[in-house]
Amino acid sequence: MEQQHHNDDIDLLELFNNMLKSIYYFIDRWYKTMAIITLIGIIIGLGIYIKDSDIYSNKMIGKSRFIDKTLIVELINNLNSIKGNENVFSKTLNVPYKGLKNISQIQADTIENIQNLISIKLMYTDTIDANVFLNGLVNYINNN
Repeated sequence: MEQQHHNDDIDLLELFNNMLKSIYYFIDRWYKTMAIITLIGIIIGLGIYIKDSDIYSNKMIGKSRFIDKTLIVELINNLNSIKGNENVFSKTLNVPYKGLKNISQIQADTIENIQNLISIKLMYTDTIDANVFLNGLVNYINNN
C-alpha cells in the first residue's frame, strides 16, 4: 500500500483572499440591514443628545459645631426662593451675580445618621466657580 501525504498547509495569500471574499459577501448580503440599523442608531443618538438638558450638579457636605443644622438647612433652602431676583441673590451672598446666574437650584437637607451634617445640592446649567459660591454661602450662614 502506498501512503498518501496530505499537505495541510495553506498559502497566506489564499487565506487573506478567502477572508476578504467572505467579508465582501457578508456586506453584500447584509448592507441594507446594516444601513438601516446604523440610521436608527444615529436618529436615536441625536434624539437623546437634543432632549438631554445640560444640568450639572455638585453635592457638598457641611458641618457646624455652633449653628443648629435645621437652621442652616432653612437658610440654604430660602436661597432657592430668591435666586430669581438677581440683586437680592447677589447681595445676600455678597458675590457678583455673574458667578451665580447659571444656578438653577440650591437644596439642603440634614443627614440623619450623623450628627450635625448637612447635605447641600447645587444644580447649574453652565460652569460656575463653586469656590466663589461656597465662600458666599459660608459668609451668608455666618452673618445670619
